[in-house]
Amino acid sequence: MRKGLETSSSINSVKVDKFSLLIKKIRNRDKSLAESFEENIEFVEFKDNTLIWKSKAKNLDKEILKRGWLIIRTFVQEIFGIDTKIVNIPSETSTDTDDSIEKIDEKCKNTTSTLFNKDLSPNSCSRFRRNDTYS
Repeated sequence: MRKGLETSSSINSVKVDKFSLLIKKIRNRDKSLAESFEENIEFVEFKDNTLIWKSKAKNLDKEILKRGWLIIRTFVQEIFGIDTKIVNIPSETSTDTDDSIEKIDEKCKNTTSTLFNKDLSPNSCSRFRRNDTYS
């Protein structure tokens, strides 16, 4: 019996290692996307060609993840297999009202223009900003 438990444990470890590799590949491609992914997505399991994760993304993080979906999906298929399906389980704490203005403002300031496919000068984030100025 012990051998079966070790095998199951090592298989689970390989799946978590693959998820870590996914985060690493996303980070190499887009740091802002990787930060949002790592902060908000939690590996649950990979079984029967289905990757299951929990998401607590909200507000700007949710938007960043949506816009980066093609990158994420491509790397999931590369690492877990071309036929992999992704199941997202929304976290119970996921609401669209919990981010502070400061956190949203900082993310908006640091988000790369390639992610949104448009210019993100400090003025373009003004709807998230109070009267702060950026140095």
